[in-house]
Amino acid sequence: MKYYATGKQVVYPPDYDTKVMFLRNSINWIEARKEEGVLECAYSFTAGGGFLVFDVASHEELVRYLIDFPMYPLCEFKVEPIIDFNRNSELIIQEFVNLGVYPNGKNEN
Repeated sequence: MKYYATGKQVVYPPDYDTKVMFLRNSINWIEARKEEGVLECAYSFTAGGGFLVFDVASHEELVRYLIDFPMYPLCEFKVEPIIDFNRNSELIIQEFVNLGVYPNGKNEN
């Protein structure tokens, strides 16, 4: 299952040494999770905050990874499950067919 997690920092360390430590630890953590295949990508927004895309087996596994993220104690996160656009579209079309609101059920590409 894939999840889109957006986050923003809400707690700020008092000194630059601590800020840099959190950032370097986060860089290393992100690269390790990418190598494991757990994290598809990590991006920062230019005005602060950013997002991560996780590919994990369960909600519980996602929670474990979020809590393990070095910036976790400094941030607030919002998480949404995501699905491939094409797969989602086909599911919706099939449901329309099942409901009888799209009776011909033909692919009209």
